[in-house]
Amino acid sequence: TNDVAMVGTNYGTLIDLRVVNAKVLGKDRVAPLVANNYGILNRIFVDANIEGQKQVGGAVALNLNEGTQRGLISEVRAYTRFYPYDDSTYPTVTLDLGGIAGLNFGNIQRSTAEGEWRLHHANWSWDVSRAGGLVGFHQSGSITDSAVSDRFKFYIDQPTNEFIGGLIGEVGGVQGTLARLVSNTFVAFPSG
Repeated sequence: TNDVAMVGTNYGTLIDLRVVNAKVLGKDRVAPLVANNYGILNRIFVDANIEGQKQVGGAVALNLNEGTQRGLISEVRAYTRFYPYDDSTYPTVTLDLGGIAGLNFGNIQRSTAEGEWRLHHANWSWDVSRAGGLVGFHQSGSITDSAVSDRFKFYIDQPTNEFIGGLIGEVGGVQGTLARLVSNTFVAFPSG
């Protein structure tokens, strides 16, 4: 199942919301609040368990732009627990995972991510690429005045994982601004 969130696609303004004790399960473009955001999200708190595979965010799966419409995530606090999508028939690369947004082409400001993200599955192995405390893959736009709290933890057990970052998994574009960011991410590797 794809595009799983409280709101599938947002072009409007969502303000002063609380999403509490949510359970979100999907494969691609999965988030507790918005799957595809072109609009404005302001003063929002998210507390959720998330299970997904590609383009998964603690608040928004994809923060996008379209012409003059650029997604804005402002003053969002996300406390989430992530687990890989349980599909043993299709174990593959898990990518674009972020504590606020999985994939960013828009703007993120004054937001905080917390939680526990388990980048492995008990039943099989797969690769994880582009996972970050705030954003999995930042392509364009800006991320400013935001933080990953000391209560954010990545649990990793695969040596083939790549682009795992305390703030951002991968910065892919040269457009945009990254400024005044803080990460206190804890990363745990297996012993042995």
